[in-house]
Amino acid sequence: APYAEALSFGTGSLTNNVFLSLSDNAALRPYLDIVDESGHSTSVSSDMLLDADTWYHIAVVLEDTTASLYINGDLHGTQTGMNVPIGVIRTSNRLGLSDLGDSSHHTVPGKLSDVRIWDTARVQSDIQNDMNRRLAGTETGLFAYWPMNTGSGTMVYDLTRKGLNGSFAGDVSWSEDSPDLSTSADFTDEGILK
Repeated sequence: APYAEALSFGTGSLTNNVFLSLSDNAALRPYLDIVDESGHSTSVSSDMLLDADTWYHIAVVLEDTTASLYINGDLHGTQTGMNVPIGVIRTSNRLGLSDLGDSSHHTVPGKLSDVRIWDTARVQSDIQNDMNRRLAGTETGLFAYWPMNTGSGTMVYDLTRKGLNGSFAGDVSWSEDSPDLSTSADFTDEGILK
């Protein structure tokens, strides 16, 4: 699928956006794209192509103006000059769909297992240590955490207790198919942390 956006933090317009896409319109090649206020785009692409029907852990670290893209804990792309526009209120934030809402070209044709946002720059060993396990939601530096096995109906719960719960829209369904992640927290049948 062209530009399959796994994460989209935007304004609903073509400027001041941050996208993590799983496809570059030609192949399954993850990339991070930052679009500034003038519409100028800077991106970092993976040097690795993904195979369909395979689970991957994809992480992007932004430190100052350098972006690093990791797949399964290994570095697969770095780019300098990645300036996230500051002072912008992004109210169109999406998982698996573009903030522009164009479902014909920007949806993820697959499954998401965990989505984690950290407010600290993670190093490779941090990524490798946590990529194959479920988190508790209380880890230092964890800003938001949506494990896709903690929700019901159209709601997915943020386990950091910040209340950043999300809701699904469009053609989305719950699935038992997920990567084998060890669990560091206990959940009730409703997906609430015990």
